[in-house]
Amino acid sequence: AAETATIITASSLYQSPSIQSPVLVTLAAGTRVDTLTRSGGWKQVATDSGQNGWVRSYQVRAGEVPVQPGDSTGDDAPVTG
Repeated sequence: AAETATIITASSLYQSPSIQSPVLVTLAAGTRVDTLTRSGGWKQVATDSGQNGWVRSYQVRAGEVPVQPGDSTGDDAPVTG
């Protein structure tokens, strides 16, 4: 089963688990993804918009991770307090 994860630093989404493979899109810090599988230092993820590709494992953290203000281009409600 896929597990929820968060991109913690702006990351290239690669077509396959190799930096030589084509980059599909750049994911902003704070992007929520589902982790599908892993291979070596890579994780295969799916975005909410349906894109599917590979990012470096260190760029993804399991669960919903709060990202520092200014790092995220998401439209989540601001955290107050």
